[in-house]
Amino acid sequence: MKKLLQILFIMGPLLVLGQDKAKKKFTQTLQLETLQENTWSILTDFTTPALWDENVIDARCGGELKKRETCKVIVKGGKIFEVELTDFVQDQSYTVRYKLSSGNVYIQRTLDMNNKTVTETLWYTGISKKTFEKYMGADYQATQEKRMQLLKTALEAK
Repeated sequence: MKKLLQILFIMGPLLVLGQDKAKKKFTQTLQLETLQENTWSILTDFTTPALWDENVIDARCGGELKKRETCKVIVKGGKIFEVELTDFVQDQSYTVRYKLSSGNVYIQRTLDMNNKTVTETLWYTGISKKTFEKYMGADYQATQEKRMQLLKTALEAK
């Protein structure tokens, strides 16, 4: 037992320090030439997310978008996820949480009217990098960049 405690004492910090923290968070900012009045409504229109998120087939929310609102999201491949709006500030930002069997994936989208930017930040907790890649893909940075370009195209078209 004493030997086990010594091993855990030595290995514990190595395992914690060995985690690739930089890969647990992805941020992408989109600079817009002009900010349309409807930018926020496009960001929060969960009835047509496929305009700028190719992975989402459909999203349904029960009512008015607000903190603690629960929505169902259908992604490519037919998987259905229940997501919760963990934070919602009208005309500024929202955060959704995808509950997975062993952890959570959070996506926050922020609209900065003054700087004419939309920022998307994704992070995950309680799951390994391998599990994250199973759900979100091996090159999430590229996926996020593509989604932001599709968002820009959708915003410019409106």
